[in-house]
Amino acid sequence: MNHPPPMPRWLEAMFPQGMRRRMIDVGEGLHMHVAEWGSEAEAARPVLMVHGNPSWGFLYRKVVADLLACSPECWAASSVT
Repeated sequence: MNHPPPMPRWLEAMFPQGMRRRMIDVGEGLHMHVAEWGSEAEAARPVLMVHGNPSWGFLYRKVVADLLACSPECWAASSVT
């Protein structure tokens, strides 16, 4: 699984602009969905937002804009599949 699952347009519109989505291999055949905003520079030090259960990265949609003011990159992790 290399691509994130499809997202309905109405839902995508609720996230801050500039979101990139990808799946990260976390080992043993598992992948984590991550939404990213900000710089893609290798030197960037991202803020990683992790939620509890039951929730998902959508929880952080309203704080991303404020966080980007002080960090070049933000990541919101979601499901592991």
